[in-house]
Formats: sequence, C-alpha cells, structure tokens
Amino acid sequence: MKQLSLLQRFSALSFAIFLLLGVALGWVITSSFETNSLEHAKLLTAEFIRREAPRNFKGFDLTAPMKGPSYEKFAEESDHLKFSPDIQRVKVWNRDMVVVWSDEPQLVGKRFPQNKALRAALDGKLSSEIYRADKEEENLFKQRGPKLLELYVPVMNGADGRPGAVFEIYQDLEPLYRGITRQRNITWAIIFLGVGGAYLLCFSLVARASRSLESQTAEILETNERYDGLVRSASDGIIGMDRSGNIVLFNRMSERMFGCPAEEVIGKPVTILMPKEYVEAHTKGMRRFIESGENTMTTALLEVRGRRKDGSVFPFELSLSSNGEGERLLVTGILRDITERKAAEESRLRMSMAIEQSADMVVITDAGGAIGYVNPAFERITGYSRDETVGRNMRLLKSGRHDADFYKSFWETIASGNTWEGNFTNRKKDGSLYEEEVSVSPVTDSAGRIINYVAVKRDITREQALRKQVQTAQRIESVGTLAGGIAHDFNNALTGIMGFTDLLRMRFGKDPETVADLGEISRCAERAAVLTRQLLLFAQRQIVEPVNLNLNEVVTGLLKLVTKVVGEPIDVKAALAADLPTVSADRGQIEQVILNLCLNARDAMPSGGRLLLETTGVTLEGEFIRKHPCVTKGSYTMLAVSDTGTGMDEATQERIFEPFFTTKGPDKGTGLGMAVAYGIVKQHKGFIYVYSELGKGSTFRIYFPSIEAPSDAKSTGTAERIVGGKETVLLAEDDASIRTLAERILTQLGYTVLSACDGKEAIDLFHRHREEISLAILDLVMPKMSGVEAIGKIREESPGMKSIFMSGYSVDGIHDQFVLKPNTPFLAKPFTSAALAKKVREVLDG
Repeated sequence: MKQLSLLQRFSALSFAIFLLLGVALGWVITSSFETNSLEHAKLLTAEFIRREAPRNFKGFDLTAPMKGPSYEKFAEESDHLKFSPDIQRVKVWNRDMVVVWSDEPQLVGKRFPQNKALRAALDGKLSSEIYRADKEEENLFKQRGPKLLELYVPVMNGADGRPGAVFEIYQDLEPLYRGITRQRNITWAIIFLGVGGAYLLCFSLVARASRSLESQTAEILETNERYDGLVRSASDGIIGMDRSGNIVLFNRMSERMFGCPAEEVIGKPVTILMPKEYVEAHTKGMRRFIESGENTMTTALLEVRGRRKDGSVFPFELSLSSNGEGERLLVTGILRDITERKAAEESRLRMSMAIEQSADMVVITDAGGAIGYVNPAFERITGYSRDETVGRNMRLLKSGRHDADFYKSFWETIASGNTWEGNFTNRKKDGSLYEEEVSVSPVTDSAGRIINYVAVKRDITREQALRKQVQTAQRIESVGTLAGGIAHDFNNALTGIMGFTDLLRMRFGKDPETVADLGEISRCAERAAVLTRQLLLFAQRQIVEPVNLNLNEVVTGLLKLVTKVVGEPIDVKAALAADLPTVSADRGQIEQVILNLCLNARDAMPSGGRLLLETTGVTLEGEFIRKHPCVTKGSYTMLAVSDTGTGMDEATQERIFEPFFTTKGPDKGTGLGMAVAYGIVKQHKGFIYVYSELGKGSTFRIYFPSIEAPSDAKSTGTAERIVGGKETVLLAEDDASIRTLAERILTQLGYTVLSACDGKEAIDLFHRHREEISLAILDLVMPKMSGVEAIGKIREESPGMKSIFMSGYSVDGIHDQFVLKPNTPFLAKPFTSAALAKKVREVLDG
C-alpha cells in the first residue's frame, strides 16, 4: 500500500510537470509562429519588389508626384505588384519623403516627414510596421478592420547607391494569422498528444518499476528476515559497532559467549567485553582499522581475549569488517570461541614437546618404512641427525644380528595391523651396537589403510649390561653363599687335622717314615685350606686387613716372581704412572689378584708373547658410567694386565669370573683363579672388566677407589719363630677337637689354659680367675653367647683385657663387610701351631 500511494502521488506530480512542460513548450513554439511568418512574408514581398521594380519602372520619373497619363500608366505597370490577394495598397515614395504614386490618388503629393520606417527605408534598410486602419480609413480597404503589414522596400535606383525610391506595400495579415492559428492549433494538439503519450509511457514505466520495486522490496524484506534469522541463530558471535565503538548489534551466540543479554550491552562501548589489560590496545587497533578503511570494505582477522559477565577470560578469533563512511560507518565483528581449539593446540604442543623431549626414541615412517620424523632422542642415541635420516629407510640401522626370519615375522605382524613389541640390536652411526626395546604400531586412515608406522624405542644397552652384571653377581652370590655355608665347619675340621698333625710330628719326630706320612697329611690339609680360602675370597667372605697401598710398589715387588712364573718365552713389561693415587687394600690379596691374572695370561700364550702391567689414575664419568651401570662416578686407581694371547669369544667373557669355569683341560686348573680375583676386587669395592678379541689378546682392567693419603711403609718379613710364655689364657671354642688342640699347643708352650665350650662358660671362668687371666682367645661363632658378646661382658669389668678372635669365616661384628676393624687381633682358621703361638705372643707383648 505504501508503494501504491507513492505511485499515485508520483503520477499526479508527474502529470502536472508534463502539463507545464507541454504548455511552456507550446507557448515557446507558437509564439515564434507570428514572428517567423511575418518575417517570411516580408522577405518574400521585398524580394519580389526588388526584383520587379527596377525592370518595370525604368521609364518613370520617381522624383515628382505622378498625374494624368503617367499616373495611369504607372498603375497599369504596377498592377502586378498585387501578386497576392492579401496586398491591399501600394505607395511609391521619392527621396524627399513625398508620395509620387499611390493606388489611392488622394495621397499623391503628400509628404510624411515624421515616418520613421520610411526614413529607415530611404537609408537602404528594409523596415515594416503593423498597422490597423481606424474607422475613417475602413472604407479604403476591402474588408473591415483589417490588420495590415506596412512594408517599406527600398529600390536601388540612384548613382550614389542610395535608393531612388521606396515602395510601400500594405499586406492584409488576416489570412496569415488564420494559417498561424491553424499551425498553433495543430502544434498544441501535437504537443498535448506528445505530452499525454510521454506521460502514459512514463506512467507505464513507473508502474512497471513500481511493481519491480515492490517485488524487490518484498525480496529485500524476505532477505532481511532471513539475514536477521541467520544473525540471530549464527553459530558464531556477531557484534556490530558504530564509529565510536559502541555496540549496535549483539546476537544470541554473543549473549551465550559473554553470558549477558543484548539489552545490557547495546549502546555501550565494546571495551566492556574485554579484560582491562586489552582495552588500550583494542582502542588503538580499532582506530587504525577504521582509518585504514578508506570508505571501502576492509577485513582483518585477529586473536584476542574476551571477558564474560562472571569475570572469566576466554580466547576467541575475531574477524572484522567495515562498511560505509563518516557517521554511517558500521564495523562488524564475527567472533568464534576458540577455547577448545586452544586447549587442543596446547595439548598437541605438549604432546609435541613431550615427544621432542622424551628420553625414548620416537620414529614415524610411511607404510614402506621410509622415515618421516625422528625426535632428538633418536639423534642423540644413534648419532644420525634428522636431515640424515628423513626420507631414508630404517635399514640404515641394521646391525646384521637378526636373520631374515626375524624381519619377516616383524613385517607380517605390523602389516596385518597389529602392534609388534620386542628387542632390536641396531648399529649407530659410529658403528657401535646398541640394544633397544621397541614397540611399533600401525596408523590407519579413515578407510582402514595403513599409512604410517610409529615406533617408540628405548635404549636398553645400559640395562642389558646391568642385567648381565646382576645375573653374574647373582650366580656368584649363590656360589658364595654355598661356600660361606660350609667354610666354618670345613675350616674347623682342617684346623683339627693340621694341628694334631703338628702334635704328632713333634711326638714322633725321630721316626722318618712316620714324619713323612704326617707331612703328606699336612700337605693335603694345606691344599684343602687353600681351596677353602679361595672359595671365601671369591665369595667375598675372607677377612681383609687393609693398609694404605701404592700399587706401583706391589707390581714392582712382584715383577721378578711374575717373570719366573710365566717363563722366558713371555716378555714381561711394566708401565707405571708417576704420582699414582693410594688405595686402601689388603696387600696379600692384591698380590694374589696380580699373580692370578698373570698366570691366566701365561696360559693364553703357550707359544710366548708380551705381558704388560700398567697403573694410572683415572676419573670415571660420562660415557664410561653409561656403559658400566654398576660403576659410581669418582676417582680411581687403575691396574691393567694385558697379553697378546689367543683372546676370548663373548661366551667365554660372560663366564670368565664364574667359579670352577675353565677353558683348560680337567687336570690343568681348578677354575678358581679368575673367580678369586673377581671376589677380591669386589670386596675392595672395586670393578674388574675384560676386553678381548679372538686372536688379538685380552686386557683385564681393575679400578680401585683412590684415597687422599700416603701409602704405609712396607713391613719387613722375619723368620717365623715359636715362642711361649707363662701367662694364663682364657680359651673359648665350641668345637671340642679345636679346643683340645689349642689347649695342648698353648700348654706345651708354657701357658696356663682355662678352657670353655661357649661364651657364657668363658664369662664364668673369668669371674673365678679375673686376676689371673692375661689374654682371652675366643671363637666368633659359638652357641649361647658369641665371642664378641663375651668379650664385651668381660671388658665391662676389665676394660684392659686383651683378646684374639678365631673364625673360619664370620658375619659378626669384628669387621664391616669382612674388612677387619682396626686394632682387632684375628686368627683365621685353619691355623698352624706356629701361627697360634705367634699371634698369642704378638697380642701379649703388644
């Protein structure tokens, strides 16, 4: 209806405008008809007169009025001048402004000096006037009240170039005006018809345009409704702002995003939706954005933070666009909450960082095994950089330790979509091998096709080495436990055999055959004692009496003996470092280690070779610690024994330190030499490693913890001499045979012996003979009360009581991990009569 009313108003207005335009156009056109027609008539008549007058009136005197015959003759000659019925009168004027001829005779001879039109004609100009006859002159004309055109036509008839005469022609204009009226009527008709047609055409066009506008308006309204619906229901927030940054549009999603209804924010600055720290930057950014628009649509994409009604802050992605200019400028912002996307990105970033920083290797390949990604752990462990590996096949790590069946099973598993788990032995860039624990999983696309494999690989070289060492230690520990379990009773038995053999030798010393038999018994017992001692050394249960020791001194003191033992075909050399750090060790046991290693080297060089003994101070850390997990970081003194013998394979190297393991024949070794060396080193908190290749010899390197102390002076050995005494000795031993043996030996040496079968009985004897007893000899392991407990009770009453402990092996309190506590007299079983006598005398005299 609004469009119809607008069309009606437009139609009325346009009709009025067209009418006015038609009237104006008609008036302009018709108003020119009279002028143009008169001008046209004047020109036709003047042209006729100028053409005819000089030819027809040459013989007439035009200077004086005509009368009589001349008048009549001129009348005849001039009759043709009335070529048109509209020509009413003709006059001829001379230069003196006198009528010389007229079709009205009464006018001939008259003078009209005041006639301006005549005067202009005498000057050579065509002039005219409109004349209406008055009532007095109406009888002079054929029709009443004619409207006449007075036309003054100059005729060039003089030698001076001036008109010789002027012809005055009176032309009736009524026929002309009737023609003009007809033309006017026709013109007005044409104009009104044109105006009407133009109006109808315009009205038709306007009506059509109106209908089109109405249709377009309907479409626009429908589009606006759809747009409003889209804006209201859009999944993104939409905010409209004016040039000042005030909110003019706030859709439903914006309400949900910011937690506030539209009516609370419409008309307010958009900065109320932002954290305070972003307001200044937003204001400057909006100003730059608006100023850069230049009245055209501009778009920008930003990532900012918004503040909800409850004060919480969230990230969103903002797309800005501006349209219009000046006060009509509209800035529209489309907001998308990216909280979940940011969380996902952060999660992916954390995952990426975790993979990049993982200690385990992560490798991603395509379906054919070509590497697409490796993390820094892979680069660090394998030695290959990312640039060196991406695009290459995983075969570059192949070590040759796995056969074709192994790889076939591996590929069949992962190609079928299953995860493969297992261990690989691979080769690093530098050629060294390493063990890795691997889990390979396939990655499929939406169609279920395998597109990638992801391998998570953990370097277990150190763990494998540690596991082997632990397994070796467990095997050795089990043998050590067995050896320790039987050593006490076995040593007690050997002590009795060896002691009573000595007593029999003293009794039957004059019978050569008996002495020879007793000597054989002693040698057998000694061999058994050595075997037991070796087992205890291997099991790390032999009591150690440490001193501050310089290994250079030990090696130097043994060189001559080693040279003799290994034989002449073997060249023995020593390379001893100056300023070698001191170690805390049992000299005798270290000497045994060196001898055992040298004897092993001799057996590996049956045709001769070179034997080298080396010492040096080292600091163990870094790569060495990684390859040898049991080693702790610190300063060590290294002793190395190297030979150029036959060498060992890996299987032999793994078992070299096991007790009773030997590569020699059954009659050529006990298999305890290397085991004893291993036990002694471990008991000294050291480490021993073997490096060997078949045909290239072997090197045993021993690392003892170094200490900051000077070495102790080497004691000088003296010949063993049996000396007795008169003191009273308290003897406590639970084994009857050893107690009897010790009592008899001490009695024969002159001592008074008080014997007890356990610690409790020893305390009772002490109470009865407190003043007499000078020395207590106690076995460490006894029923009811041990030797350590007994001496503790005794010293509560007699703090200065001297003591000697006896033991085959013990876990009691006279040592820490079988390292003898300082100033603790100890006699190891089995012992000889001389050893017992010497130890008793040392303690009593000390």
